[in-house]
Amino acid sequence: VMKKILILAMICLLSQSSAFAQSVYDCNLRMSDVHVYSEKTLFGFKSAEGKITLKAAYKKIIRLGDQNWLVQKKNKFGIMDSCGNYLVAPKFRHAERFFGKYALLGNDKDYGLFSEKGDIIIPPEYQKIAPLFNNMFLTCKDYKYGVTDKDGKILLDNDFDDIYMPNPKTMKIKYEGEWFEIERSAHISDITLPKNVKQVP
Repeated sequence: VMKKILILAMICLLSQSSAFAQSVYDCNLRMSDVHVYSEKTLFGFKSAEGKITLKAAYKKIIRLGDQNWLVQKKNKFGIMDSCGNYLVAPKFRHAERFFGKYALLGNDKDYGLFSEKGDIIIPPEYQKIAPLFNNMFLTCKDYKYGVTDKDGKILLDNDFDDIYMPNPKTMKIKYEGEWFEIERSAHISDITLPKNVKQVP
């Protein structure tokens, strides 16, 4: 009898999880099918015909790319589709939109970068993430800096004291107390040290 109960419980759990997955990935509403409305300082969605499709329960609803939304529920941020399904649950206190289609989400030491689809581009394990030129991102972990590209590929590990770009073709890097400079003519995906760098006088 106990075995039968466990099997039934497992079937119920599996059916619920598959229904949830289907609701998240098979949203039949696009961004153009809904518009944001407000009620008592909160926001939700209505259809083109004026029907409420998502009750006003959010402090902020911000477009994220061409598909989904950066949302704030109470004091936490996440990513949601046009059907109201969470792609990233609202559990982060801080949020920022980069280049129109990336969401920076984090609390203190768990900042990460997410795509408009909710996919993790840069895992949420950094103290800071900031945009650089050419769709690159500066990361900071344990007070050391690195660089990651828009696809999540690490170009420079978090081994450096400071990194900044004064212009799109120049990157300045402080390493073990010395400043170095990389001048970029084509792609910066082959950043190496100490190769191809010159010490800044």
